[in-house]
Amino acid sequence: MWYNKAMKGYKVTNTAQLELIEMSSVVLSGQVKIKVNRIGLSRDDIFSYSNPQQDKFILGRQCVGLVVETADDVTNFERGNRVIINPFLSCQQCSECRQGNGNLCNDLQIAGKNTDGYLRDFVISNSRNLYLLPENVSDSEAVFVEHTARALAIIHKMDMQKGDHIVIIGASIVGLILAQLVIYYQGVPIIIDARESHLEMASKLGICYTINHIKSEPYKKIISITGGRMSENLALMGSSGISLFNSLNYVKRGGNVVIADAYNYKDNDSGAVPVIAEKQISLHSVSYGIKQFMPAINLLANKTVVVSQFVSQEIEFEQVPEFFAKIMENPLEYVKVIVKNK
Repeated sequence: MWYNKAMKGYKVTNTAQLELIEMSSVVLSGQVKIKVNRIGLSRDDIFSYSNPQQDKFILGRQCVGLVVETADDVTNFERGNRVIINPFLSCQQCSECRQGNGNLCNDLQIAGKNTDGYLRDFVISNSRNLYLLPENVSDSEAVFVEHTARALAIIHKMDMQKGDHIVIIGASIVGLILAQLVIYYQGVPIIIDARESHLEMASKLGICYTINHIKSEPYKKIISITGGRMSENLALMGSSGISLFNSLNYVKRGGNVVIADAYNYKDNDSGAVPVIAEKQISLHSVSYGIKQFMPAINLLANKTVVVSQFVSQEIEFEQVPEFFAKIMENPLEYVKVIVKNK
């Protein structure tokens, strides 16, 4: 049968080199075997491909698939269930995990980053890391559950009230989903980015206020949009070309700032602390949205969050090595690439 085939996956073996390897397909207690349908390629995958660590792993962390086998003691999933895998694997042993705070695990493993990922034809996963998908969330939409969960985590860090302005610096996928959630919760998003293509996506999603920080001065625009009050909340994304220090100009006294999405430290950020203290800004951080997967699935199911335009390209599983070689020529050309598995 097709579900008894040997498992194969793409592992980084050297700088800009992938090898298709075989793995054990034995399902142990508490585990589920999944036929992979879709894998979303992330920035971490591209970075690992071009800058491999000493310990090399199979790539891929955004995975949607079909249950084909379960261990005898797994009762909450059955063959034929369509699922998404949570790529953030808590140890279940440290003090934070024992208190139910797996998102703060002292030994958190992230698929494709510091443990093997899901760029495979089949995956064996612990059942506790699986979420059942409803019929009205397609495989390609489900790839964005992780992004939506992280955007939700950012919302929860803010004390957002109806009518509040939220400056989102960086029109990444998470940033664009966050803007949609701000509208859903009756706030006013303002997106800042230098990439016109991403700002155009924002406009198509119904975001009225977009600012290209290369072509215009964000401070003056935000004064105009907010009537001089400045923004109550600000989210600083990893794709931003603006420093934390400079972004503090856009938020009001007593406002909230969330650093999110693998923000890269800028040279002048050392001056941010005195400004944060003087303006009495509450500073928060979000790395992942581990506790928000179920509500994220619901938001995708009821189409509160629209993600279809984020897909730059879909490729076949067999095309992965060729595509990785191509993507290194211009990695910024792609928003999200999805790998299909037959």
